[in-house]
Amino acid sequence: MLQALAEADMRILMTPVTWGGYSSALKKVMDRSIPILLPFFATYHGEIHHPQRYPGPRRLLVIGTQERGDEAEAATFHRLVERNALNMNITAWQSIVLAEDAPAAEAAHRLQTALERLEVHRVA
Repeated sequence: MLQALAEADMRILMTPVTWGGYSSALKKVMDRSIPILLPFFATYHGEIHHPQRYPGPRRLLVIGTQERGDEAEAATFHRLVERNALNMNITAWQSIVLAEDAPAAEAAHRLQTALERLEVHRVA
């Protein structure tokens, strides 16, 4: 699993939003993926982070789901994804939160917009 994460130029993660964070299962994956970074620290934009072990640009899309929309919880989730992307040296990231009762067309539009922002194009 770590090798696949290290080699991927894009990661797509999906999780229920739990108190503004990831599910416990995804949190374990995130914690256990730290070895794909170097065990040292470097200053990046005035903050201390692990440098990349493997070179190359990385993109990240994290999709959160909620039983019903909660804007405060969604804002916390977006901030968490942003901070994790910074710590993982992700070059481009997007996060979206979808309520389970949202219309399918709205969910599809938000997902398509996020993918376009990450410059992911459909291959025919």
